[in-house]
Amino acid sequence: MMKPWEFYENMNEIVYAADMDTYDMIYMNPKGCQMYGYSSLDEVKGKKCYEILQNEENPCAFCTNQYLKPGEFYEWKHFNEVLGRMYSSKDTMLELDDKRIRMELTLDMT
Repeated sequence: MMKPWEFYENMNEIVYAADMDTYDMIYMNPKGCQMYGYSSLDEVKGKKCYEILQNEENPCAFCTNQYLKPGEFYEWKHFNEVLGRMYSSKDTMLELDDKRIRMELTLDMT
């Protein structure tokens, strides 16, 4: 069965999914992998989202997990220091396999 985020496999924007409780990356589309210097999803899976996305050792101070609810989107803007670009993001929570999953679609505004 296809996971919901796999629909975005060919999208030209960054899409990722991470476990909201462990911060483990579950998915990043090819565009996201390319932007962050990874050649495949296998290199990303299981790493912490804050390590990959922000090059941090701890969860981001601006993490939006507290605002996320199933069926709703939280929209926000952020300058990503790692990529040197301004992004507009849409985040939501998915409940899948007894896990709370953060799914984010990020549009480059630079």
